Amino acid sequence: MELLDLAPPEYGVTAAGLYIIDDDGLRPLAGPFTSETAAIAWIVQRQDSLSRPAAPPTVRQALTVQAVLA
Repeated sequence: MELLDLAPPEYGVTAAGLYIIDDDGLRPLAGPFTSETAAIAWIVQRQDSLSRPAAPPTVRQALTVQAVLA
């Protein structure tokens, strides 16, 4: 994943902002984000969700995101 500051029409985005681009560099996975901190929080949540079986959000996940945003 790569974090890019994009403006329309780059990568087909419709709004300017920070986007997370897939490993192939072909398409945005998430965004737009208003800050790097928000993008990092999304990455942390995604990594947590990929490393565990599907389950409702836990206190640990909320605290992890809260720590990243602080």
